[in-house]
Amino acid sequence: MVVRPGGQDEEAPLGDVKVGDRLRIRPGEKAPVGDWVTGATINGTRALVIEAERVGSETMLSQIVQKVAAAIVAFIAWASFGPPPAYAYGLVAAIAVHIIACPCALGLATPISIMMATVRGAQAGVLIRNAEALERFAKVDVLLVDKTGTLTEGKPKLVDGLPAEGFEAGRLSLSAMPCGCAACGCSAG
Repeated sequence: MVVRPGGQDEEAPLGDVKVGDRLRIRPGEKAPVGDWVTGATINGTRALVIEAERVGSETMLSQIVQKVAAAIVAFIAWASFGPPPAYAYGLVAAIAVHIIACPCALGLATPISIMMATVRGAQAGVLIRNAEALERFAKVDVLLVDKTGTLTEGKPKLVDGLPAEGFEAGRLSLSAMPCGCAACGCSAG
């Protein structure tokens, strides 16, 4: 959507967008061009108006595609004509082209992965406090969760009980006390 000088929106093909055009990116849409807002960035929840500073082959996304193409050419050349193990040399050459052409690519991989995991979790209803919590959670093998409302309400409550050996189920008292526990005998109850 190109925002025309009068303020009205007009849908235009990407090829017609020029440097200086103002573009409205609606929630859920991808930014087609730009530098500070990198092309293909997905807008979150509100409409956003950006000004196109770069278009076509000048965009960051286009430059990344060109670098990937150079890395593919390097891989094919080494894999086809290099000494054994040709595929290993091809892989090393492709990675070297990426590192030389775009050293930030490797540095961006981890933050982008964390950001995407956080976004996907939020879309599924899982909120993550910070990136460190997400990284620590990756090391978790087993997660034990009680179903007493602690996760959903933030207040634990006893909903069922099993008698110990030698006691009858009828003698258990599960009525809620004013303290919120079930007949615990505490000073609040």
